[in-house]
Amino acid sequence: FPSETYEYEYPAPGSPELASRISNLLTKEGIDNEFDEERGYDHGVFIPLMVMYPEADIPVVCVSLHSDLSAKKHLEIGSALQSLREEGVLILGSGYTFHNMQSLFNPSPKSTKASQDFNEWLKNTILEDEDRENSLLQWDKAPGGRKSHPREEHLLPLLLVVAAAGVDSKPQLIYDKSATRTEHAVTGYLFH
Repeated sequence: FPSETYEYEYPAPGSPELASRISNLLTKEGIDNEFDEERGYDHGVFIPLMVMYPEADIPVVCVSLHSDLSAKKHLEIGSALQSLREEGVLILGSGYTFHNMQSLFNPSPKSTKASQDFNEWLKNTILEDEDRENSLLQWDKAPGGRKSHPREEHLLPLLLVVAAAGVDSKPQLIYDKSATRTEHAVTGYLFH
């Protein structure tokens, strides 16, 4: 990243109580976890929050991706955290529905088509599939899935949030950008 991006500060307070509650919920479901009190906020955390809460006046607890990077594990983590939503905790998953860095900087008809195909599959799965969690387990076999995400770390936060929302949630499409000749398709979701 450009050097000036390392100058950003987001001095939101943490919440040891919430961090402990999250750890307990994960442990109860057999999900290994550990605290890292030294790590600062990742750009995937502080950039959206700088826009949403510019005063940095809300407590923030980061939950990092599980090291196995599996869809199943991140759906399990989300399911373990469902009860936090009922307590008024905002569960924010920051990533991107298309994250192929080579293609981002060098778009081609093949990569823009892959992004559009995957984005359409993702929209249909999240918005209309009654068994969306099981379908999301197979995201890498979806049209354009692996081309859109050679590595899964920018998609997994979405899977976690889908599971945290629960099967009765009402997903809403809040951002929808179709692919063009030089830009890739991306979407954003809100779960009620």
